[in-house]
Amino acid sequence: MSNNWNYKLFAKHFTTIRLWSKKWQVGQMYELDYNDHKSVVECVSTTPIYLKNIPEYVWFSDTGYNRDESIEMIKKIYKGKNVDLEKHPFCIVVFRQDIKY
Repeated sequence: MSNNWNYKLFAKHFTTIRLWSKKWQVGQMYELDYNDHKSVVECVSTTPIYLKNIPEYVWFSDTGYNRDESIEMIKKIYKGKNVDLEKHPFCIVVFRQDIKY
């Protein structure tokens, strides 16, 4: 299930910030599940990056919140999951979807 931070899922292109994984591959199709509505999106870009290096404008675009607020949200999401957020790389993933206005 996805969160629609900043109403980003209503755009043709949108980002998600995830732990770096080989799962995220450019050209691959992924199923997006939002409010029981499923759609297929294509990964068009991946940028590996450490959490502390993600520019604030990316946070605004991705979550609608500033860097500090967004990092606090990430800490809550990964709390108890045995992930060192300072050392584990993250990834800015850009997806494209076909939407009709």
